[in-house]
Amino acid sequence: MMDNVELAVYRTLASFGFKSSSSYSNSEMEASHLHEIVKKFVNFYKSQGLQLPDELLNLIALTINGTLYNDQQSMHPQITDYALQIIYDTIKLLHEKNLWNGINSALFNQKNTRIFIFPGQPRREGWKFVFGDFEFLGNTIPKHCFPLDNVQHVVHDMDDVLTILLTFSGKAHFKGFLHEDFSGPPLCWFSPLPVAWTDRSRSPCDSLDPTGSRYGCYRFTIPFQVLIQRFPKCFILGTRKYNQEHSHTILLTEQAVEYITLIEKRQPVKLTDTHFIRRSQQSSQNDKMHESFEWLCFHDGPWPTEWDHLEFAIATKELQFDPRQDNIRLDFVDHSTKICVPSSKKSTRYGNRWDKNTAMQYFLTELNRKHIELDTLRAFFIDAVWNELLAVKQSLRLTL
Repeated sequence: MMDNVELAVYRTLASFGFKSSSSYSNSEMEASHLHEIVKKFVNFYKSQGLQLPDELLNLIALTINGTLYNDQQSMHPQITDYALQIIYDTIKLLHEKNLWNGINSALFNQKNTRIFIFPGQPRREGWKFVFGDFEFLGNTIPKHCFPLDNVQHVVHDMDDVLTILLTFSGKAHFKGFLHEDFSGPPLCWFSPLPVAWTDRSRSPCDSLDPTGSRYGCYRFTIPFQVLIQRFPKCFILGTRKYNQEHSHTILLTEQAVEYITLIEKRQPVKLTDTHFIRRSQQSSQNDKMHESFEWLCFHDGPWPTEWDHLEFAIATKELQFDPRQDNIRLDFVDHSTKICVPSSKKSTRYGNRWDKNTAMQYFLTELNRKHIELDTLRAFFIDAVWNELLAVKQSLRLTL
């Protein structure tokens, strides 16, 4: 019986790979047939208390990847959005981590009108991921309400800083990357810029501390309005609960995106319907260019107790900002020694947990070593930061 079930899957995969690209109707029929056979296959193995064979899972991933790739390379692609949805649901049936990791999610995201996202799995005991909705984890009354005027993108490494600053002359350039928790489109990440606390003895958690960051020393900031004017569509990706941090993620997309598929099809929502953002009292509802928002914090730490971390994932391959038109700025902060979130790159250089002054020294030293004049980057700094840099430069006796 087991051999017959596996043989049926092999035959269906062969038919799917051969016929799916022959016509629109065939793509949907073959995808539906594959879905039904895989469903029977999964149910049979579950009824027998058996694990799905890795060889067959790998073949399913390879066949889906190859079929989608070949179809997209043809002059007249035939696999429809509806067929893609069926294929996505087929992968969801298997729900095996090694299969999901084997799927090339970029092949599902070749159109700018919809986005397919494959959810990741918690990698440590005690972590909990909720997709498509936010989890408040016991507290539904916000403790704080903060202005959402600016957002930040913080990096560890000087090479990344220079790539952002120098890829295009006079502009900041960010690249989107695939993310293992939300595999699909390339994403650029931002979070609200914390406000200064009047009571410094309170010792706020990492996501509320304006003087430091667990993500690095180099902080780029940009007005929130600049982001939502370019990426006005909003989708809820969900909550990832780590040991202390509750990471709540909002996806921002271009206007053309009609829906996303994250486990199931999801429609866009208003920012103010996410329950983490509300319109400020000073905001003009009739003037989108001058809308202002506030973000709500339900857990505020401090470490090692739990806190909220609101973040925005921007669905884009790359972003460019002009410091004069978009008001993007670079600042330096202390890198938190409590918990470090290292870059995905494997390098000892990401282990540096510097204070602000040390980060500025290293920044200036690297500019000097690479023969880059500081004055060419003047537009990226507010006056206060620029004066601090000049003072540090003078103390180091650098020439450029």
